[in-house]
Amino acid sequence: MALAFQSVPPVIPLIIEDLKISHAQAGLLMGLFFLPGIFLSIPVGFLSDKYKARNIILPSLLLIILGSAMVALSPSYGLVGAGRFITGIGALSTSIVIPTIIAKWFLGKELGLSMSIFHTGVPLGAVISFNVMPALAGIFGWRSSQWLVALFALVALIVFLIIFIDSPAERRKESREGQKSLAGILKIGTAVWLLGLIWMLYTSSVSAFLSFSTDFLVRNGFSITTAGFASGLLPVASLISIPVVGLLIDKFHLQKLFIGSAGLILTGFYFVIFNFPNLSIPLLFTVGIFSSLVPPSVSTLVQQLVKEGKMGFAFGLINTLSNAGGLLAPYIAGYLRDFSGSYLLSFWFYSFLSILITVLVMVLVLRKYGRID
Repeated sequence: MALAFQSVPPVIPLIIEDLKISHAQAGLLMGLFFLPGIFLSIPVGFLSDKYKARNIILPSLLLIILGSAMVALSPSYGLVGAGRFITGIGALSTSIVIPTIIAKWFLGKELGLSMSIFHTGVPLGAVISFNVMPALAGIFGWRSSQWLVALFALVALIVFLIIFIDSPAERRKESREGQKSLAGILKIGTAVWLLGLIWMLYTSSVSAFLSFSTDFLVRNGFSITTAGFASGLLPVASLISIPVVGLLIDKFHLQKLFIGSAGLILTGFYFVIFNFPNLSIPLLFTVGIFSSLVPPSVSTLVQQLVKEGKMGFAFGLINTLSNAGGLLAPYIAGYLRDFSGSYLLSFWFYSFLSILITVLVMVLVLRKYGRID
């Protein structure tokens, strides 16, 4: 999913030039990736609680391959957007089912570490995107990035077919006894809604920033290759630090403190990097370390808030909110850039999203929630 999502930001300047589109339209290409998640995340989560994971993951990987190939072959902006939409359907489904599988496999044991290993896939995909795709695009054009995504998805499909086995819960079919109706969303609990809003704000902030970070740095004197390398440092740092965060979660259970601290750090980061873009390399690496506090913290909190049979449903709800933010945030950031002629308002927007993360964590801490039955 991460490679598919981040296949556009490293080559956005080339896409804008080739398709003759605005920054807002380029941001919408990122948003269209998230659009299916608004409508499909809850049904997919519901289905993942009722049916075996392989029945969802296999068609999802095929959709990623199809959508990426469509983007690579499309001559117009509209068809490129349609390809991104199809890719998003496949990617969002895997992003819901896989953490649900992990939560069932590691229920009550080393969940922080296992979720952290899963979340290393996101920065790893971004590292590949920001460091490989600009160089690839310089030789073969920006569409080559989409063929790379299709190739990775094909390899993932083959590996999945060879090595995947069902979790013990799925083999016992216990996971199907939980959520019976989509009406259960009304009973999922306020804490899960707050967690979903926190995840939405985090993904919105980071995805909107990374959507235009390469373009921002290019406009501040960086070459597209160097800008891609600098942008890729954020996920590189996350890739290194996420497993450590998982171990800390398993030992100390400080998820809420981790999330709240990350919100404050991201807020300050956006102000500093806008005013001192020449410090991008150390800043992006440093903030990548602290931003890695959020993904495993959110994922492990889900297991504390819901029963096993409702985990897929809960992840679906959280992803619905996240995808709504992912749809709108890059477009808004691009629109603010077009409207003002600079990235100043866009960076204020990123900061606003980040500080709200800390505010909602404080709400979560001040209220005493138990396990949702």
